This record gives sequence, C-alpha cells and structure tokens, in this order.
Amino acid sequence: MRSSFFCQIFIIAVTMFFSCMPESKDTIPVKYIQPEQMTEILVDMHLAESTIMLNRSNDSNSSKNIEIIRGVLDKHNIDAEKYKASFDFYTAHPDIFTKIYDVVIERLTERQAKENLIAKDTLRRDN
Repeated sequence: MRSSFFCQIFIIAVTMFFSCMPESKDTIPVKYIQPEQMTEILVDMHLAESTIMLNRSNDSNSSKNIEIIRGVLDKHNIDAEKYKASFDFYTAHPDIFTKIYDVVIERLTERQAKENLIAKDTLRRDN
C-alpha cells in the first residue's frame, strides 16, 4: 500500500514537472494560423498576386485586386486580421517562417513544372 502511494506521488510529480516546462520554440500559439495552413494560404496568395500582376492594365482595378485577395482568405476561412497577425508573428520568427517558405517555394515550383509540361504537351498536339 505504501509503495502504491509513493508511485502515485511520483506520477503526480513527474506530470507537474513536465506541465511546467516551457513550450517548444517551434510551437505556434493557437491564436495564429498554424504552419500547415499558413503554407497553403501563402501558396494561394502568391498565385493570386501572379493573377493580379498578369491582369494589370493602365486602368488597374484595386477593388478587383482586393476581391482576389479576399477570395484567398475566404477559401481558407481566415479573416484579414488573423492573417495579418499570423504573418507578423511569422516574420518575427524567421526560423519558423523560413521552413514555411521552403515548402511554399517547393509547391510553387512543382506547380510551375506541371504547368510547363501541360503547355509543352499542348504545343506538341497543336503541331
């Protein structure tokens, strides 16, 4: 019985010890967009910005541009304030942001390679 009591005390002490330890430096507070979702949003943001740049004209329509960006945030169920706060958080933590952007670049590069293959295939068929 006494052994069981000490075992319970030991378990409680270990639990309390680990619960008081600081979070990992890569842990993102829940109030911010988590890295996986931020990666997806940033990929879509870059694609949206490309669309905006390709559709630029002398009479650029800033409300249309805002609509495109808002569409990305809506797609991911994120409001502009949370996106901005999260973006600011990640820019203040470049070690985490670099990891996210490594994946963003990888995904955009893969997408570009697929688009290039489709374009080449289309050109071959047309000739």
